Amino acid sequence: MDYEESEDEIFSSDYFYYRNEGFSAFPDYLTIGTEYIEGGMLPYAVVIHLTYKDKESENVRIRHFLSDNNLDTSDTAGKFGEALAKLVEFINEQDIHTLASEQFRD
Repeated sequence: MDYEESEDEIFSSDYFYYRNEGFSAFPDYLTIGTEYIEGGMLPYAVVIHLTYKDKESENVRIRHFLSDNNLDTSDTAGKFGEALAKLVEFINEQDIHTLASEQFRD
């Protein structure tokens, strides 16, 4: 399953040099290269992705908060709650306080 082996990784160092290259901003989004499914389906897992600035290296990192109950497609809301609980624990440990992090806490 995606993200089981890579819970936290370097996302980007673009913010160090994007202005030098003539850009006014850089994105913090990504896409997963999986096959498009017409009509969608219920997920086996829920993953919340958080980009944050690593205090030690100054790199922008991405952390993936994966639900635990991933054996079937039942209880999507419960899966979201599992991933959210992990995210809130992380932002509390890291003392992250942004508009978005406060929304997650709420």
